[in-house]
Amino acid sequence: MGFFLNIIGLFPDIQQKVFEEDESVQKWLNGTEITLDGLEKYEYTERVIKEVLRMFPVGPIIGRKSTEDIKFGKCLSINVNL
Repeated sequence: MGFFLNIIGLFPDIQQKVFEEDESVQKWLNGTEITLDGLEKYEYTERVIKEVLRMFPVGPIIGRKSTEDIKFGKCLSINVNL
């Protein structure tokens, strides 16, 4: 969400299109709660979110932790209890 807000803040034309799409969906909903049908109307916003996720994928943030020492060949060993 932070990257999405950053991108639409950096690009006023994209921000305006997202805003206009939200206004039109809100008129279509006529004051009712957003349902799945309402979410499907956010086509441009969905494309922007998918592009932001393509540019800034979440995957690299997930890390791993080794539970035992790692040995690389005969001469190099890494101790994980540093």
